[in-house]
Amino acid sequence: MLPMKGMPKRNEASIRSFVAIDISGEIRDNLKKIAAELKPKVNDIKWGRVDGIHLTLKFLGNVAQSMIPSLRGVMEEAAHTARPFKIGVKGLGAFPNPRNARVIWAGLEEPTGALGELARRIEKGMEPLGFAPEKRPFHPHLTIGRARKGGRPGKELVGLIEHHHTREFGFFTANELILFKSDLKPGGAVYTKMETVGL
Repeated sequence: MLPMKGMPKRNEASIRSFVAIDISGEIRDNLKKIAAELKPKVNDIKWGRVDGIHLTLKFLGNVAQSMIPSLRGVMEEAAHTARPFKIGVKGLGAFPNPRNARVIWAGLEEPTGALGELARRIEKGMEPLGFAPEKRPFHPHLTIGRARKGGRPGKELVGLIEHHHTREFGFFTANELILFKSDLKPGGAVYTKMETVGL
């Protein structure tokens, strides 16, 4: 078990944060439309705020504010040899599966491997700072909804996911890494950009 060097010390300010890639306004609009279509047809789903949707590469959790320069350093190293690339947004799916959905997502397509390589570099760079590597394989997606606690979306969701399995939402360009701050509010999480590193 790695020591959590990034964890705040007593009385030190902490920030709930993650590294992500932002998406385009066009993609947000298209995801807003599909959420509006599904909302009246499926029970027990809490649909996320479209303004807050992003492509998470590494969730860090609560980190010390003093760690921000080091986190930026990892982002700069990961982005050093990377170039902007396009990502397609296509199809709907669910974790762990549509019949027992806990998370509803839009799928991502990036055939060159640039996205996976960028995520791998960030993962590897964060490890010496005390952030344990993810045990699950990297599965890029955009979360659009989550099942409510104790809720069962049911067979209606299964049919809708099958129906929209190949629906296309467009493309966006990944051209920067962003360190986001996440503040949990009664109306949902609010995300603030703290550091931005261009590809």
